[in-house]
Amino acid sequence: MKKISLNLGMVLIMLVAAACNRTSTVDQSMLAIEKAIDKVEKNKKSMTEADWKAFEKEVEEPVKALNKAAEDGQIGPMKRIQLMTLMGRLMSVAGEAGLQNYLEQLNSTDKNKDEPSGSGDSESPETSQ
Repeated sequence: MKKISLNLGMVLIMLVAAACNRTSTVDQSMLAIEKAIDKVEKNKKSMTEADWKAFEKEVEEPVKALNKAAEDGQIGPMKRIQLMTLMGRLMSVAGEAGLQNYLEQLNSTDKNKDEPSGSGDSESPETSQ
């Protein structure tokens, strides 16, 4: 009888440990986004447009999962605070990507302005009024 009780106790301990070790979809999604953000923050100066698109793809599914969990009420108050901080970091990184793309577009536009257009019949703003 003592062996059976000991074995049942061990099984119960293993089940509890396994249940506590399991991470939720919210935790997994937050971790995936955090890892992606960390990677981008380390390499943002050398990232190409393809790298930014890969980052966007990488965080797309976790963000969808977090939105669904928030809609379903699966995120508690402490997780909401962590999620807001994480989303702030995500928006900051995304903003930097957008700013970088915008600056690249401006640079290419400036280069195009420096080149002659070839038509020669364009009016200046003062003479067209």
